[in-house]
Amino acid sequence: MPPSPVLKPKNRFSSDSTALQTPSQISDADGNTAEVTETILSVSGMTCASCVNGIERHVGSIDGVSSVKVDLMTAQATICHVSQMVPADSVRTAIEEMGFEASVLSSTTRNGKNSSAANNAALITGEQPVESWFNVEGMTCGSCVATLTDLLTVLPGVIAADVQLLTAQAMVKHRPRDIGVREIADVMGNAGYKATPLDMDSDANGGAAADPSAMALKNLEKHRKKAAIRFYWSLLFSIPMLIISMIIDMALPKSNPTAQAFHRKVFKHYSVSVICIFFIATPAQIILGAYFYKHAFKSLYRAKTANMDVLIALGTTAAYIGSIISVTIQDGDGEQFFETAVFLMTFVLLGRWLEAIAKGRTVSAVEALVKMQPEEALLVRVQPDQSAPILESINTRQIQLGDLLQVNNGMRVPCDGVVTRGQTDIDESLLTGESVPVVKSEGSAVTGGTLNISQSIQMRATAINEASTLSRIVKLVREAQSSKPHIQEVADRVASRFVPLVILASVVVLIAWIGAGAAGNIRREWLDSKQAMGGFGNTSSMDGEHGREPMAYGIFSLLNAVSVLVIACPCALGLAAPTAIMVGTGLAARFGILVKGGGATMEAASKIDIVAFDKTGTLTMGKPAV
Repeated sequence: MPPSPVLKPKNRFSSDSTALQTPSQISDADGNTAEVTETILSVSGMTCASCVNGIERHVGSIDGVSSVKVDLMTAQATICHVSQMVPADSVRTAIEEMGFEASVLSSTTRNGKNSSAANNAALITGEQPVESWFNVEGMTCGSCVATLTDLLTVLPGVIAADVQLLTAQAMVKHRPRDIGVREIADVMGNAGYKATPLDMDSDANGGAAADPSAMALKNLEKHRKKAAIRFYWSLLFSIPMLIISMIIDMALPKSNPTAQAFHRKVFKHYSVSVICIFFIATPAQIILGAYFYKHAFKSLYRAKTANMDVLIALGTTAAYIGSIISVTIQDGDGEQFFETAVFLMTFVLLGRWLEAIAKGRTVSAVEALVKMQPEEALLVRVQPDQSAPILESINTRQIQLGDLLQVNNGMRVPCDGVVTRGQTDIDESLLTGESVPVVKSEGSAVTGGTLNISQSIQMRATAINEASTLSRIVKLVREAQSSKPHIQEVADRVASRFVPLVILASVVVLIAWIGAGAAGNIRREWLDSKQAMGGFGNTSSMDGEHGREPMAYGIFSLLNAVSVLVIACPCALGLAAPTAIMVGTGLAARFGILVKGGGATMEAASKIDIVAFDKTGTLTMGKPAV
């Protein structure tokens, strides 16, 4: 049995970049290049660039991981690792231990010694192994698992098989050139176990059948609904708080009966207004604050970093507890700002909801490209007795290399292939932007996703699934959207240190203002203006016996410190660049412009002064005109 590969040296992030060594730098104990796996995971729970940096640093420090790329906009992580040392499930577990929810979308193995071009060639020809998942019916015990495993592993082209009794699924790693998914399913079916290949919308564990763009859109939609529900819940607290603290306490005149009723003291020295506001703010701090407390705890304890939720948790807690202390010490006459905590959480939750909507719209640009691939194809089954062939409708994920397919008028070509029978006109505007149909006859190459607008033809499949031209275009756009320009790397590094600096600045502000207040260096008009803006815990001025007392300098100092906490949000730093890249590359893809290199290329393109085109007619509207 060959020894397990040992990485050398241990992968670590450099001090000024989140980039790790490339997969070609991974070697086993004998100095040979190890087999590298690229795993794409869906990660939910990220709120800002600090979360991104935390995941990249934590996962990147694991032996066997060569590179980590986390995209905040699509909520996905792309990780290259040695599967013998770090399986995809171990990567997922490492992310979940940090407090995020993670699921594997796809996992592709390639040989690290091969170049990118060689890997692409192996993928197209079917020589590169792929993982296919099947739902298996009829398994009852461990003996069934052993039987299927032995049956699958001896098949030509099958490298490994993993049959799971608990989930009733089987994962088969195979070379599509030698054996396809239908043949594997037929073998299991002949053995008495009905096997169904998982399609691209499946939520299968392992995710090899799941399309990352479709899953990203699905996860973002789920996140958007949760964000909307949290915001609606916050309105149940913020609307009554707005009516009492802003309208009744501040807008209504003293002579108004409603204002007088709310300013009347009913329990010791506490007014109706203070009591109502307290009983609104307390459940809000518990129910709404639980979301921020949970994520702040995960960020500090598990991810060992501080994110936006830490600032919100600190700011709202300081405002809530400070109000209780102020009102209690001064027997109900102290200043209170319970509404600050409630309004702050409401505004942040509104921002999270709008952010989730924006993310979904940007990811949908890639999803539009994915939907150009048809879901079904017509398989031509040639009969041994030379009778008329049978047409069978199959899922495009079940197409095998060499399959004979029929494409009728009005159908999209299911995969890349060569025409074997018939002649037709194909609309290739998807690839070229040229709307004039191209004539295709026997021997002509056709591309998956293009539209047959004339006659029925038969074709032989030459590139399927991820190896097809359309899939590689989608992958190119996805990689371009997730790549980081230099300005974003700078913003991410700043954001990773931003939260601790904000907390330190808030503490400095608190101490400085307390010192100034103790020395009598705070002007009375500043305290009076703050008191006028604060809550109406002090209701003594309502009876006209004496004027309003100025705000205590300790409360004044606390308000300033809380202001520093809550207005400092690193989200803009982490979202500005990726949002621009997502929108830019998505719109460009819709118009047939593919950007290789993503953000770095777009950043460099901003310095271009002159663009030269090599021939006349390159720039068209995509429609013939006289």
